[in-house]
Amino acid sequence: VFKTNVNSKPGRRRLARTFEDAPGISRWSVDLGDCDYVLRVESDTISEAEIIRLVRQAGFVCEELTE
Repeated sequence: VFKTNVNSKPGRRRLARTFEDAPGISRWSVDLGDCDYVLRVESDTISEAEIIRLVRQAGFVCEELTE
């Protein structure tokens, strides 16, 4: 679970293109209604650091969300 600045549908589509090329992501979502634009990613193979790198590579801010 990550905090991002993916705050629009076009941004979510841009992130989708990034994740399409990343093997191992089984499901993901961004909550556009949340103030932290929470990104949830399900994967058995990709690390948190790799997800953060992919999201940043797509041009967004991303950090692990701690409770």
